[in-house]
Amino acid sequence: MLSSFLNIPYSVGRGSGNVNCGAIFASYLVFDELHLLDPDRSFTTVLKVLQIVKGIVPV
Repeated sequence: MLSSFLNIPYSVGRGSGNVNCGAIFASYLVFDELHLLDPDRSFTTVLKVLQIVKGIVPV
């Protein structure tokens, strides 16, 4: 999700990176098992992304 949000193609070719980014903003974001994320790294990053997309993307 993060690589798609940042428009850095991880699972697709470089020319298709914008497709993933667009999909993030056209989807419902559902996060499960957040308690398993590292509180100083991953969890903080997810919270920041959610603050940025608040009001734009349903979460």
